[in-house]
Amino acid sequence: MARYRTTVHTPADTTTALNYLADFSSLTDWDPSAVESVLISGDSGHIGATYRVRVRLGLITLPFTYEVVEREGPDTNGGARVALRAETADVISYDVMTFSPAPGGGTAVTYDADLAPKGYRRLFDPGFALVMRVIGDRARAGLRRVLADLPAAAQDADHVDAKRPDAGSDA
Repeated sequence: MARYRTTVHTPADTTTALNYLADFSSLTDWDPSAVESVLISGDSGHIGATYRVRVRLGLITLPFTYEVVEREGPDTNGGARVALRAETADVISYDVMTFSPAPGGGTAVTYDADLAPKGYRRLFDPGFALVMRVIGDRARAGLRRVLADLPAAAQDADHVDAKRPDAGSDA
C-alpha cells in the first residue's frame, strides 16, 4: 500500500478548515494532479456526499468516485476528522484529514492518503509509492498555499480585551 502523510498549518479555525476541505470539490484548488472534482450527489462535505474526480498521471487521466464516509467534529477540544473513500477496478483510495487546534492559533491539518492496488497490481506497489510521493509533495505545496489564504480564526473577545490598554476601565 502506498501512503502519503503530511501536516500543514492554517490560520483558520477548525470549523473553517474542515468545511473547506470536506467539500472535496476544493481538491482542484490545491492538488495539481486533480483536473476535475465535482459534487455529484449528497450534501457537500457531509457523509454520503459523492464527488466525480479525475486525476492526471502523466499522459493518462484516471476517474474516481469519492464518497465522504466519515465526518466528526469539531469536538469539545476543537478536533475534527473527515474521511473519503474511492474504489476502482485497480485501486482503493482512502484519504483521512484530521484537524486540531495549533499552538499559537489556527489549525493543524493532517492529510493521510492510502492507495492500495488491487489484484496483480499489488506487485507494482513500490512504483505506486514513488508516484504517490511525487503527487503528494505537489499537493502539499498547493494545500499550504490555499490554507494560508483562509481567514484567520477570530480571537477570543476576553483575551483581546485583556490586552487593550484601557481594558477594565470605564473611561
